[in-house]
Amino acid sequence: MWQYQVEGNVFSSMSRFGVEDSEKTVKIVFGCHDKRIYCFEMSETGANLCWRSELDSPIYATPFCYRSGDHIRMCVATTSGSIYVIGTDGAIVESCTMQADVFSSPVVVRSTAVFGCRNNYLYAMSVP
Repeated sequence: MWQYQVEGNVFSSMSRFGVEDSEKTVKIVFGCHDKRIYCFEMSETGANLCWRSELDSPIYATPFCYRSGDHIRMCVATTSGSIYVIGTDGAIVESCTMQADVFSSPVVVRSTAVFGCRNNYLYAMSVP
């Protein structure tokens, strides 16, 4: 068993990307109340922190990992209503801000992120 202390509550579920075999690694990402998204590399013996990126507000939603061409990206929603697309290195690729809070987890289908907003609307937006 391993553990890693973060600076806030973790309400987000974990998401994973990568391939499970002897040649590649599996990474997990999750959001935290401390305004950060964390990425860990998993192995049979434990886990190592790869990176953490600070965003604009707490993250309750689960990051959604998706493939875009040759890239793997994550779509992440923060409670202030910001939607981020993040690369596997933790860098922000794109972002936008909605007019209300977002607590729902986004889903990406065919380059379109879909998520609910606290203003009682469902939104769909194009993502890279």
